[in-house]
Amino acid sequence: MTAPAQAENERRYRGTVASPGLACGALVVLDTAPLAAVRSRPAGTPGEERGRLERAVADATAQLEDLLGELDDEAAGIVAFQIAMLEDESFLEPALAGIAAGRDAGVAWGVAMAAAIADYEGAEDDYFRARAVDLADIRERVADRLDGIVRQAIPQGSIVVADDLSPTRFLATDWRDSGIALAGGSSAGHVAILARARGVPMVVGLGLLPPGGEHALLDAQEGCLVVAPSARSRRQFEASRAIASERTAADARHLHRPGMTAAGEPVKVGVNLAGPEDTDAIDVATCDGAGLVRTEFLFGTREGLPAEEAQVAAYRRIVAWAQGRPVTIRA
Repeated sequence: MTAPAQAENERRYRGTVASPGLACGALVVLDTAPLAAVRSRPAGTPGEERGRLERAVADATAQLEDLLGELDDEAAGIVAFQIAMLEDESFLEPALAGIAAGRDAGVAWGVAMAAAIADYEGAEDDYFRARAVDLADIRERVADRLDGIVRQAIPQGSIVVADDLSPTRFLATDWRDSGIALAGGSSAGHVAILARARGVPMVVGLGLLPPGGEHALLDAQEGCLVVAPSARSRRQFEASRAIASERTAADARHLHRPGMTAAGEPVKVGVNLAGPEDTDAIDVATCDGAGLVRTEFLFGTREGLPAEEAQVAAYRRIVAWAQGRPVTIRA
């Protein structure tokens, strides 16, 4: 028996779940430049090229500062790190040396950043290796400013496909009713962490990706992207979405009940807080206080070490939210 034509067009791509959920919509391919790209143009004088780079860095910094004011503490730490790097004069020295040697600003910047990223990727310390993606993000943002490139806006209700996605590109996007499907990426990377915190369905490691424009279903529960889905696949997807909706409603009904095991033993449930702002989205009546307050949120800002008054105010806000419940602060 011959399968329906619609089913014959269906393609499935398997990957790894980075952030659970379900999404459907048109595929949108991001206009991401290859991370290893080095853009070149006829070089002006060293003074002209230095001015181009400094203006591009200033524009990129201003963009990040605009983004910074809209973020929670965890996301703000990512952006603040990038701003601090761009404002560090020593960070630009290798690119400026390349310009002094006769390279145009784009090539000098690309070569210098490629070396810096390689150093971070080869570091023994996990922290520095994780920051390599931030350097790649910085490289592309400044390179775009040098070339006058304005990246496309990501339409709501779409499935975004790309080789990878930078943290700041993620943070600048409204992801309501949308999903992310990456050829590469990592379930432990910055973007995956941010996607989980915001409930954005995301699958990584899909390999080759389809072109944009077609309708797709993203099942970030099973790690599957279905392109040009058959009627049967659509019905299965809607059934999965209905089950997920019912589960969410059931979770909401249990939210205010005391925590306990299946055997009826009481269990204390404390939430983890990355900063005082996290309490805005958490009804303290649904938990038994803060099981862990991360202290590094105080030290991830551009202002440097926080004053004692700022630290007291931050902790006082959390304690007031807890309304007498325990608050555990990591030393």
